[in-house]
Amino acid sequence: MNAFFATVVIFFVPIYFVAFRGMRGGLFAANASKTIIVYHMAPVIFGVVAVAFFNFSIWQGLERHLTDSMRFTVGFQSIFTIYLMFLCLHLMRHRFRRLDKAIIVQNNIPGRYRFKKLPFFLVISMLLFYLFELARLPVIPLIVAITEGPVAGAVARGDVISLQMDNGLPGLGYVLTFTPIISLVWLYTQYMAGNVKYLFWISAALYFGYNILFLAKSVFIVPSLMIMWVRYTDKNIVSDFKVIFIMISLVIVMFTFIAFESPTDLITQVLKRAFVSQTQGMFLIREFYPSSDINALLYGMPGKNLLGLETFDPSAEVIKKMGMDATGFINMNSFFVGQGFVMLGNAIIILGPIAYAFNIWMIFVLGPIFKRCNNSGMMRIIQFFFILTLSINTNFALLFFIRPIVGFLIVSLFFEIVCVLSKSYSRARLERQVGSY
Repeated sequence: MNAFFATVVIFFVPIYFVAFRGMRGGLFAANASKTIIVYHMAPVIFGVVAVAFFNFSIWQGLERHLTDSMRFTVGFQSIFTIYLMFLCLHLMRHRFRRLDKAIIVQNNIPGRYRFKKLPFFLVISMLLFYLFELARLPVIPLIVAITEGPVAGAVARGDVISLQMDNGLPGLGYVLTFTPIISLVWLYTQYMAGNVKYLFWISAALYFGYNILFLAKSVFIVPSLMIMWVRYTDKNIVSDFKVIFIMISLVIVMFTFIAFESPTDLITQVLKRAFVSQTQGMFLIREFYPSSDINALLYGMPGKNLLGLETFDPSAEVIKKMGMDATGFINMNSFFVGQGFVMLGNAIIILGPIAYAFNIWMIFVLGPIFKRCNNSGMMRIIQFFFILTLSINTNFALLFFIRPIVGFLIVSLFFEIVCVLSKSYSRARLERQVGSY
């Protein structure tokens, strides 16, 4: 528990200024900046403090590879970096507040005239994308898990992910991967506004069914957080975080009586599992890669395969360096101070937050270009999605080579074209036609 209290003391002030001060709704409001901190920072900050300064154990006893000096160095650099990231979010607080403003056309026009065919087009596109992805899969992980056992299913899922990464479709991969989530959340905004009913539930069933076939669990976190954000911004519902807090408290109480001697023991295990595991790769990478390597930086470079460049992902290669069986593994979770160090050296503590802020700023700046997405209320969802999913705990090279911005432009263009094909009306035209219906 000392590590937990130390984390609160170290990070309370920046979190308060970025996520709470001046925000409507109080502690439990799911505003954009708070949701981003919950997703980006919360899984990291406890692990940084616990492993660096309290010698917490990590998965399978791998802490035996860590030295005290490296623990302290990485911990100090991570805290400095996170403070800079908080500063960047604070400087863009006004943009995040505008993101929290709902854009729903409120008039007397029935839903079918607002976005004539757009909801239907989005559901059809989700169905076609999922069918295309399933046709590319050599195996379906769920079927493997049922027929050969859960371990074989997990291995099959890892193999499928590796296959998709090695055989990605340039540009189209962004559309196939990201548009279903954005479509689902936008359809939920229309469901709350009364513009659609069954189409939202059909899209939810498609999303749930596909990811169950894929044995994907973490993919439900982002849409859940986005729906909480939409419920807060569009309907001022602030109970979602309260419900989650109560449910977690009940689980803690139940498991305390079943398997643990005290609530403290259970909380410690939960913190280790949920948060320490998010940073363990960072510490291990720094131990096994004492200097930078240009081939690691080029790993996220667009067109690296076409140029025939030899690259590697430190978060994946570190598994082999420790002599572990890599079957079914993709990589180890790593805050970018670990992986980014192999790419940029100690400059990562400055260049990392700069790359983080630049990607966010460009996503905000480029948003107004796509007029129909803005008029339909879809643009703020696209912007929030790409900011929320910035790769700070996966492949930092994607952030450094502004791949999120590229993905944002491709996905926004896709939705802009869909809006044109669906002949959705602009907001100004809708307001002029209010008296005609």
